Amino acid sequence: KELPELSKTVAGKVVLRVAPNVNGPLHIGHARLLILNDEYKKRYRGKLILRFDDTDPDVKRPMIEAYKWHLEDIKWLGIHPDVIAYASDRIPIYYEYAEKLIKTGGAYTCSCSQEKAQEYRKRGTACPHREQPKEKSLREFKDMIAGKYEKGDIVLKVKTNMKHPNPAVRDWVGLRVVRQAHPRVGSKYKVWPMLDFQSAVDDHLLGVTHILRGKELRPSTERQEYLYKYLGWKYPGTKYWGRVAIEELGKLSKTDLAKEIEAGKYKGWDDPKLPTLMGLRKKGIRPEALREFIIQMGFSEKDVKASLKILDAIN
Repeated sequence: KELPELSKTVAGKVVLRVAPNVNGPLHIGHARLLILNDEYKKRYRGKLILRFDDTDPDVKRPMIEAYKWHLEDIKWLGIHPDVIAYASDRIPIYYEYAEKLIKTGGAYTCSCSQEKAQEYRKRGTACPHREQPKEKSLREFKDMIAGKYEKGDIVLKVKTNMKHPNPAVRDWVGLRVVRQAHPRVGSKYKVWPMLDFQSAVDDHLLGVTHILRGKELRPSTERQEYLYKYLGWKYPGTKYWGRVAIEELGKLSKTDLAKEIEAGKYKGWDDPKLPTLMGLRKKGIRPEALREFIIQMGFSEKDVKASLKILDAIN
């Protein structure tokens, strides 16, 4: 049951973060992220940041009521964040660092079609815009912010290595045009950062020292490390865990669950038959039992299989 030590820690100086997406309620999969970070916060007498990574008003559109749900669930788990931040309040900061990145030569504007960009990335060849003058990229980026482009017309890309063995790490999109209004800030902004860009900037500015994440997010680390190199920053210590498969659940999809709720299969997000934290709470699961269940899984890169019967037994 003992969790492994984190590397390069100084008691009282460790800063961790949890950054859920608010496009739906928290479920049992999020509990691992929340509880493990809280355990390490306590172990090292550190600080825990709760950051709502809500910069996708289009595909993973935030649910306005989910902000409140998340805060209630986190409190129920016995977790007390030291800082609460909303990425959607910080858009001008991302613009500032995007411009700095362009000036260092680490980013450029690209108006290739999505199909053409994918083709270049797959082949490992640079697109025609990669070596354009910084002044042009800076001018076009300011025009993006001013609303002179439509969705899909142009993006800002972060330069990496076009010969990187993983095509997903090759020149990646940092910011793009989104015309969809955001539930919290409306139509104030026309350009929104992608998660890897937003998260990387915020982790540095908020002083995060250690990141705990699933091993499937290794490409995110590699993408973000390029941004850190251009801006002269030191990347946080990163520890990965393996996937968790819970026998009774299969793949958790908020989209599928929403459809089933709408069809009347479940009474709502807090239905006791659902693996949401609201549902578990209504079922009678105690937060102490859920914490013990998560800790029993351990923390390593090995994939884990578990059953809700274990959680019920602990409860």
